Amino acid sequence: MLCCATVHSHAQVSLPPTNLGDTSFRDGIAGPGALLEHSLSFYRATRLTDADGDAQPQFDQLEVGALVTHVARITDRRIFGGNWGFEALLPIVSSASSPSPATSYSRSGLGDLTVSAFILQWPARDLGTGRLWQRLNLAVTAPTGQYDAQSPMNIGSNTWIFNPHYAFTWEAASGWELSGRIHYLWPGENEQPPTPIARGSTKAGEAVHLNLSVSYEMSQRLRLGIATYALRQVSEDRIDGRELRGSREASFGIGPGLQYQSRFGDLFINSYVETAARNRPQGAKVIVRWAFPFAADTRQAQSANTPERSCSDHDVASNPQSRRCAK
Repeated sequence: MLCCATVHSHAQVSLPPTNLGDTSFRDGIAGPGALLEHSLSFYRATRLTDADGDAQPQFDQLEVGALVTHVARITDRRIFGGNWGFEALLPIVSSASSPSPATSYSRSGLGDLTVSAFILQWPARDLGTGRLWQRLNLAVTAPTGQYDAQSPMNIGSNTWIFNPHYAFTWEAASGWELSGRIHYLWPGENEQPPTPIARGSTKAGEAVHLNLSVSYEMSQRLRLGIATYALRQVSEDRIDGRELRGSREASFGIGPGLQYQSRFGDLFINSYVETAARNRPQGAKVIVRWAFPFAADTRQAQSANTPERSCSDHDVASNPQSRRCAK
């Protein structure tokens, strides 16, 4: 996940870090096996918006860099017709903010740990002229990241977060594919809120966020496409138990991307420009991901657009893995 540090420049509760565009092409494709993945992301915003989407005065910029290590496994054990799996993601974050041209803050360290003990990856099924992959993941984020109630900027959210998602990929025989991931975000209560904001507790509102992408297979190694993400908060924030009117966040990002397959793993590069932001920063981001399967099982998954090749797709849980290896 791209971890955006929270800057408490006014009385507002920020949503915790979420997957906004961090996964894209062929996200739903997976098979039994294990995965090691590293994601490097950089985000820069020069605009902080209010509830109407207007820029707030005196805001200079926010920059966040994150390196996320992701380890996951899909097993041969079947539950409800799907393969059971598990995963863990740990971010290292460096952030800097200038709420005004004369004021700046910076913070670096470990972010919150995300784990899932319940992943179900269903085998591909025929749908129309292609094949459909599906996955359900019940992920939980623990408040392990660096946090200080006296600090104007924090990396950790200091709250438990439940963020389940459903991911899918429909891959056509023509080389096109459509992938999506739908999340629902349930943030917990922060009982040690930043002192300028609350005395007792804060609680960010619930939110829905979606990643959606489409790509075309230019060659056996290269895939090009467009990826988008959208965020919509569906309930108001709470400060000391009181609802904060006009606090719902929203954002939309879109940009090009590519996937390159090699014997050293899969490389994903995506860039996004944000628009329609509400109650949050608005900027641009670049995400570079490298994924490599290891300890692979012998079970095979067939790609819809290369029927003669037998291969195993080892992506698990929250990130796409499209490596095809002949058996």
